[in-house]
Amino acid sequence: MTQVYEAIYENGVFRPIDKIILEEGRLVRLVVESEDDEFAREMEEAARDALFMQDLEECMSDFAAVDAETARLMAQDKEFDAES
Repeated sequence: MTQVYEAIYENGVFRPIDKIILEEGRLVRLVVESEDDEFAREMEEAARDALFMQDLEECMSDFAAVDAETARLMAQDKEFDAES
């Protein structure tokens, strides 16, 4: 059974933030993952999610289209003329 808990490392000991329900003396495997590591792991998982990546690509292409249109409008607008 896998349980995930957050803990603070102090004076050489991991101190759980929440109460852990576990038999006294039970041997467990402790995997230390910092918040930065967790963010990187979540991004890696998202990159493997085909639907997420499709949505991201659509979003990015929408931004590119808006940027291209904004650039075109700015080029036509004398207020944005860099030489004035």
